[in-house]
Amino acid sequence: MKVGATSTSLPAVKSAFEANYACMGIWCGVVGELFDDDMGVFYADIPFCSDSVFSEPNRLAGYLPDTNVLDHSVIDGDQLAIESALSTGDFGVAKSIYEDGGYSKSYAQVTVSPALSKGLPKGTPITGISKGSRAVFGTALESASAGASSIKIQ
Repeated sequence: MKVGATSTSLPAVKSAFEANYACMGIWCGVVGELFDDDMGVFYADIPFCSDSVFSEPNRLAGYLPDTNVLDHSVIDGDQLAIESALSTGDFGVAKSIYEDGGYSKSYAQVTVSPALSKGLPKGTPITGISKGSRAVFGTALESASAGASSIKIQ
């Protein structure tokens, strides 16, 4: 396929994107699934990609970062959301996005039952299954003590 092609193939385009995840420093669990906002469901006819083995990529466009820099790659979404909030005079929302992030600084707070039997160090890789029965990957955003019933995953 190329620019100006008269037809496209969803599997071919999807495969081409997925083939470049490693050089961009991302993996399937970071990208997630295609979601239909209007219907409130994931597209059932587009299969979720799956990495054969979960491991964080070694390089991000040839650069080996010392920390997780993925949040920095979506800061433009924060900027757009701030501009949108300011254009409607919603200064509280703009300030919240500025301070807490909107697209960046994202995490999931997960309730653990039963509570943790031992501590969980910050940065520990975590895998799980989504509500849609898909594999999800992340790391502990902060340390959690034994007995904690809630953890933050990024």
